[in-house]
Amino acid sequence: MGFIFDLLVELLVPGPWRRKSAVFECNLRVIDGSQVGLGDGWRYGDVTVHPGRLEFVVGFELRDGLLKGFRKPPPPISVTVGTVATERQRKPNDSEKWKVSVDREIVELTTDTATLEWAVPTKKLKLALERLQSSEVSPG
Repeated sequence: MGFIFDLLVELLVPGPWRRKSAVFECNLRVIDGSQVGLGDGWRYGDVTVHPGRLEFVVGFELRDGLLKGFRKPPPPISVTVGTVATERQRKPNDSEKWKVSVDREIVELTTDTATLEWAVPTKKLKLALERLQSSEVSPG
């Protein structure tokens, strides 16, 4: 419900005093363990950043099949973040460039059940990390 509320506020509340949006496109993948709603490989979608958690809506990808493009989108995947490891921050490597845009920075996130990599547009990274770490999330 938080995702929908945040999206409505962003669309309906005009004015320069409105906080900058923390909703943007990104990529997310599991590199160790398991995370409900995510499997192997990079997934593309929209993320809403909250203090201590992400709500990720997986976007349509051709590998999903054309029929999936006509179905309603799946519910957001809620990811509660324990730590953010910015010391391992990096750009996509050559083998990832076909799945992750080169204008992204990749940071490592730890949850209770998995280690994830989160590819964030470079221009959004500072805001995203500030918003995410404005709770009890430990910097890496």
